Amino acid sequence: MLDHESSNPYYRQIADYFAAQIRDEVLKPGRKLPSESELCSQFSVSRVTARKAIRELQQQRVVERLRM
Repeated sequence: MLDHESSNPYYRQIADYFAAQIRDEVLKPGRKLPSESELCSQFSVSRVTARKAIRELQQQRVVERLRM
């Protein structure tokens, strides 16, 4: 799913993927994103990369992180 030839870092590719899913309404408002560990498994990336992808989405105001 990640383009290993791209100049975009993996965290940006993951953030772009989820931003598109939200924009295209595949992911509905209020739905939870996969956890960091699920992102690690799904995209075969480190936890640091998964965390950075989520932070990127927060900075773009695409998602908000709620602590339960």
